[in-house]
Amino acid sequence: MNVFEHWQNQREPLRSRLADLSAMADVVYEVRRAILQTEQNALADMSDDVLRQQAGVLMTALKNSAGLLEAQVTAQVWVPQKQSAKPKASRENLLLRLVSLLLMAAAAIWCYAKGESIGCCLAACGLMTGALGMLLRPASTMPSQDEARVTLKADVERLLVILDGQMRTIDRCINDFAYLNDQLRGNADVTDPAALSRAADLMEALYEADGEDMEGAHEAAKRLLSSLGLKAVDYSAETSRFFNALPSKSATRTLSPAIVSAQDQQLLRRGTAAVKMGAA
Repeated sequence: MNVFEHWQNQREPLRSRLADLSAMADVVYEVRRAILQTEQNALADMSDDVLRQQAGVLMTALKNSAGLLEAQVTAQVWVPQKQSAKPKASRENLLLRLVSLLLMAAAAIWCYAKGESIGCCLAACGLMTGALGMLLRPASTMPSQDEARVTLKADVERLLVILDGQMRTIDRCINDFAYLNDQLRGNADVTDPAALSRAADLMEALYEADGEDMEGAHEAAKRLLSSLGLKAVDYSAETSRFFNALPSKSATRTLSPAIVSAQDQQLLRRGTAAVKMGAA
């Protein structure tokens, strides 16, 4: 099972636990616990020690990133109240006020002409009060703000989708690490002087041995070299550049094969061949 498959075993229990939580600290705790359980189960299935350590680094980074959920942004919500419009006097109201002012003015004149001082004063006071009322404008009201408290809660479905993507990314990284580890191991074996020397000595001993039943030993030795990322090459006109040629009067044959890299055919140990004079 890969990491994502182990995560699927923790996904649904995590969903049920998160459904009842509102505090973000509790959400982060449950997410980290599910990732930790996934990590322990996935690493227990890995036989490669180096790959297990690399996967552990990736899972640790994912666990630590869960703390970002607690970096909340404080939100303030306010609702602007509609500004009350300035009341407008209708044409009929203005006409009525004007008529009332004219009547009060006429009453004041009549009282004055009759010598009624009290009636004249009352009419004059009513006239001034009405005029003052027409001149004053109603004050406009300012908009207000009503603050509302907002409760932040994790979107469980969105969170699980993001964690699914993270687990798939970790599986891809683990596959990349496995490939790189194989390449590094292969290159290390090829360039290891001790391993290269032992492989060359083995092939040289096999080529020097006499006997009719050596074909099986040659094949076994070639398979061993292949597992180390090496290849034994016999002398030929195409591979002569890999060999030190010794003159021979009788026949051309490989005394010790050349050792090359199985991946890129790079020469690692030059071979030796007896080359019949005139054939080189």
